[in-house]
Amino acid sequence: MSASHRHFPVAMLVLACLFWGMGFSWAKNFGNAINQAAGQPSDAAVGPLTGLTLRFATASLLWLIVVPASRRGWTWQTAWHGGLVGAMLGLGLILQHVGLGLSDESVIAFLTNLTVIFVPIWVLVATRQRPRMAVLVAVPVALIGMALLAGLRTATSTGGGAWWGVACAAAFAAEILLLDRLGRDQSPARITLLLFLTATISCGVIAPLLPGFRQINWPELARSAIWYDALPLTLLTTVAAFAIMTAYQPKVDPTRAAVIYLCEPLFAAGFAWWHNGRSMSVDAIAGAGLILAANIIAELPSRRVESRL
Repeated sequence: MSASHRHFPVAMLVLACLFWGMGFSWAKNFGNAINQAAGQPSDAAVGPLTGLTLRFATASLLWLIVVPASRRGWTWQTAWHGGLVGAMLGLGLILQHVGLGLSDESVIAFLTNLTVIFVPIWVLVATRQRPRMAVLVAVPVALIGMALLAGLRTATSTGGGAWWGVACAAAFAAEILLLDRLGRDQSPARITLLLFLTATISCGVIAPLLPGFRQINWPELARSAIWYDALPLTLLTTVAAFAIMTAYQPKVDPTRAAVIYLCEPLFAAGFAWWHNGRSMSVDAIAGAGLILAANIIAELPSRRVESRL
């Protein structure tokens, strides 16, 4: 594969990480606004899960309208494969957004990206193959960078929403591997629609059962300024980012993809600094540099070593 063809999917996944990183602040604000309209505390789960239902339902509708290919060529295999990937995505999103209501964005961003540890383990168990040596070297460098970016105290925290973040990392790691194995022979347009629909159903079934859902003041919510956050959250963080993921992640080694996705908290920290006025410490800046270095290392050419155990 030529260098340009090899690097383009990586560049597109980095773009998706930019949209996801920006989405942490938007999603937290959106969830808080729904909790406020429901008369619930800011850490209640009803806000994040209702927000997820709204944004993925809207994304499903937009995708059906804008992408005609998503409406054609369906088979039971497509539905089964896409449903499996979507189930893991829905589970990860639920766990992530419940944790986001209990913790700071940087904490959940760090814990979410423990996928960089889980993915090589899942790959080894499922395929009995070891990733390229350059990628294996990049993983610990990236993990140290993540610890510095989020703060070493965060990296060892087990309180608040931390366990939710660890659980969502395991779910997202399974989703990355499933998309790598099942998404190669399927239409990205149909897989993307299934991701949106599955996430909508998963969150939409749970949200109405939570305390406070029946008390949501929808007219008050509709009049609030939170839609300035909800609009880019839906269009960029949901529609654009997940469309990029389904189209280009199957073209990248899954462990390499997990390293790329570590750019997400880097962008989350940068956007929180710009959007919410939060400062970045020297450690955080150094951690961001290590994450970038890890991605450079992972792009170095090396002979793929496969181990049949």
